[in-house]
Amino acid sequence: MIALRNLLFKIVFYTISVPIVLATPISALFGRNAIIVNTHIWTAFHHWATRTFLGIHQNIEGTKFPGGPVIYAAKHQAMYETLELGRMLNTPAIVMKQELASIPVWGWAARIYGCIVVDREASAGALRRMVKEAKTALAEGRSILIFPEGTRVPPRRTPPAARRVRRPISDAQDSRRADRDRFRNSLASSRPEKGGHRDVPLR
Repeated sequence: MIALRNLLFKIVFYTISVPIVLATPISALFGRNAIIVNTHIWTAFHHWATRTFLGIHQNIEGTKFPGGPVIYAAKHQAMYETLELGRMLNTPAIVMKQELASIPVWGWAARIYGCIVVDREASAGALRRMVKEAKTALAEGRSILIFPEGTRVPPRRTPPAARRVRRPISDAQDSRRADRDRFRNSLASSRPEKGGHRDVPLR
């Protein structure tokens, strides 16, 4: 039964995905709004197909989504969460590897969509451009979706993340000096009085 459901999913999803994906560069010619609509169609279809044929349902715990733009750090295990998070998070600016952005046509379309390209071997100038793109996305009210581990990771494995990601954020400026100052201020304000103690709030 499971094998049959998997087969039906592959036939239906990939057959209909081909014309949608081929239409992506065409929609990109009409600007960001057009390619976002194209993306919504594909992710909505993917959501329907995974629920209908594979029986995949989501369970969201805690606060669903913050009001303003934030950084979402997600674990990357398969294609599923890439498409689903794009749908659920209302068109976030996705941080993707330079290797993907280098794919002819597709990489160009991804940039039109608003993806933020990160080169792990980048120079200081390339890193500044990446920060500029992140600031632009936040100014437009778009959240940022990043997969800190940098690649797909099998279930039940948690390798060290490539970068530490804090959330929520109000802008893209996050310097180590600011973190250090906040840490020092927290320590200064939480020194215990003689004979007592004081809890340090987590920020």
